[in-house]
Amino acid sequence: MSGGFAAPGAGKAGRNQTIMTGAAAAS
Repeated sequence: MSGGFAAPGAGKAGRNQTIMTGAAAAS
């Protein structure tokens, strides 16, 4: 819900990993 890119990843890999990856990519 934090970001669109996190929606698909959260369901498969997990919210923790998705948020970390998304934050790094966004930064």
